Amino acid sequence: MRGIGKTTLMQQINNEMGQRGNIFVIWVTVSHNDTKTIQNNIARSFYSTKELKEFKTKDEIRVRAGIISYHLKRIVSLIIFDDVRDDLNFTDIGIDINDENLRCQIVLTTRDQDICQRLGAEQIKMNARLDETESLKFFRKYSYIDDNNNPNHLRINHIAQEICRKCAGLPLAISVVAKTLRGEEEEIKWNKCLNFLSEGCPQKVSNFVKDVYVPLKFSYEDLEEDDLKMGFLLCSLFPQGQEIQLKDFICYDIGPADKCVRKDRGQRALNTYRGQRALNTYRDIFISLKRKGLLQDVVEEKEDKKNSARMHDVIRDVAISIAENEFEGFFNIKKFITSIQNLNLTDQLRSEVQFLSFNGNKILESIPPDFFKRMANLLFLDLRGTSISIKEFTETCLQKLAKLRVLMFETLHQNITVDTTDLFFLQHLSVLCLQNVHISELNQEFSKKLIHLRSIDFSNTVIVIIRPKVFSILRDTLEELYMQGSYSKWKAYNQEDGDYVAFEELKDLENLYSLHIDIDDKTIFSREYAPSLVIPSVEYFSIRYIRSYDEPRVWSSNMLVLPYVQLSNFAKWSQVLLIEKTKALSMCDFDNCATQEISSVIEQDIVKLLCNLKRLDLGYFRK
Repeated sequence: MRGIGKTTLMQQINNEMGQRGNIFVIWVTVSHNDTKTIQNNIARSFYSTKELKEFKTKDEIRVRAGIISYHLKRIVSLIIFDDVRDDLNFTDIGIDINDENLRCQIVLTTRDQDICQRLGAEQIKMNARLDETESLKFFRKYSYIDDNNNPNHLRINHIAQEICRKCAGLPLAISVVAKTLRGEEEEIKWNKCLNFLSEGCPQKVSNFVKDVYVPLKFSYEDLEEDDLKMGFLLCSLFPQGQEIQLKDFICYDIGPADKCVRKDRGQRALNTYRGQRALNTYRDIFISLKRKGLLQDVVEEKEDKKNSARMHDVIRDVAISIAENEFEGFFNIKKFITSIQNLNLTDQLRSEVQFLSFNGNKILESIPPDFFKRMANLLFLDLRGTSISIKEFTETCLQKLAKLRVLMFETLHQNITVDTTDLFFLQHLSVLCLQNVHISELNQEFSKKLIHLRSIDFSNTVIVIIRPKVFSILRDTLEELYMQGSYSKWKAYNQEDGDYVAFEELKDLENLYSLHIDIDDKTIFSREYAPSLVIPSVEYFSIRYIRSYDEPRVWSSNMLVLPYVQLSNFAKWSQVLLIEKTKALSMCDFDNCATQEISSVIEQDIVKLLCNLKRLDLGYFRK
């Protein structure tokens, strides 16, 4: 049964075993049995971000399995496979369970008893529901009520008992409702909840979610702001079990000009803010949904867990049901659909569709041009993680989507050239994500045609030439710029006869809060430019000096890799680079750097600004 606490129990084991220090705990959320994805999730436990990136480039499953096997034989480990839905081939993954040298224990959660039998696993069957005593104890834990001397709690305690009965002993329903009522002292709110739960489940709701629909729907209706409700529904567009990054979540909400039609309330504008205020709004939505239990923290070890989440598959199904019943045009192509031709979409449905996601459907190789026929109202399209040809798509399908505001594409095969002029008729485009492709040139026409762009993600997209003022034209709109592994030929300043993009353009971007770029011109970091070169006040950044033959050793968020910056000149750079937000700092190639000079700099007040620093690399000193 779903929602009875299998994952929660495993999370507890994960946390307790991890704290012991004598065993290496690896958490893998399976959901869909894709061997390479499982291998990637295991490898992230061993590797740094850069090393993991290199591991992912290896195509041979057998080679990847050998690497994983090598690491597992060197440690004592516990691997938790959560939400297993098909048989796992441990040998293909890199876990030889018959190898006597393997010091590894495996635990898995599944709703299919036959999987346990076929894998030869010892079965531990969880009770489907908590009894009344356990339910109330569980409810009190999350609602913060007790039965001691608090008169308010004594008064509402009997209502809590009735609410638990209505939740039918299901831990997921109990925890979400309890978090929704947390901190409420007035009886009227508790009685309102009880009355809502007593109404019963609508007949049109699928049997798959009937047991939990009403409790989760109460928590949804209790969200006071429409932005929270829409944020909750938007999260259901992400593939089942996938980690939701704040960056992607922001892209899924598509700006002030967009409308989502609610069947009983008419139109509602989505986010109307810009820049840092927009970032704070989205982050508050993220945090609020977690507090309500409608989103969960990811279990895997992350650098910044507050900016990532995951939606429980039961909650996701309820969210999709709510969206389909209450909003027109909210449509999600589920991952298990293998062929678009098998979808019988009526003309009316096609005209209503506004949100469309194929994210993660790796077996999807093409989209017939007729599929988008009459989808003139489509606003959002996510094609990341598919096998679709971007060239074929732009030439045959894109012309039908003139109202599109979000286009997200990540090809699985690099070096595919994209002609950006094919995008110019998308004059409402707000978010453009083109990863792992090849672009010959970006010029001012790109920015003038796509004047509403607020998020550009060209990560690992090779761009040969970027002409001057491509980004400064977007000074009023651009909020996010991701270009790591993309283009590094930045110069410090524009010249009258120059034909390249300049670092100084960035200072004009008033709403920019996320900046990730590579630079291969070390003179930008010289003493000459430090006092006058200004970087906008961004919240998230990664600025790296790279060489084509020598990638930096550090790969992190809020990271600076600064060569040729003398420590004696570091004070000037601290004013330029928002040092107080830096988490990883790498400085190297200092000239005439003596011990006393290092000591004098450490004594300066600038060190106090390094309050968030987690990693510091100092190297390549010259006498």
